Amino acid sequence: MSEEKLYDLVQLNELSGGNDDFVNKMVQMFIDMAPETLDNLNSGLAEGDYDRVGAAAHKIKPSLDMMGIAVLKDKIRTLEGNAKNRVDVEGIPQLVEEVSNTLKAVVAQLRAR
Repeated sequence: MSEEKLYDLVQLNELSGGNDDFVNKMVQMFIDMAPETLDNLNSGLAEGDYDRVGAAAHKIKPSLDMMGIAVLKDKIRTLEGNAKNRVDVEGIPQLVEEVSNTLKAVVAQLRAR
């Protein structure tokens, strides 16, 4: 993974009206939520529970948008749709891996900001 910044807090900053405490709290909530999402994606995949994979993807979607994680915008929507509709299931493991790796990198970047 390159060192390019994978998030953009412009939307979050606009929403906060300049309240840095709010921005920091939302970033921390995202960091705290990410491990549960990763666990649900990966354990759902391991168990063949595509409903769980789809639900995890659906749950994190608004947070990805708010945190400006554009690189995952299409992937998370594809993952959610494919898992819920059992479409292209052979491609789901690759999507889960890509989402997981990117999410881990984003969390690392947010922690270091």
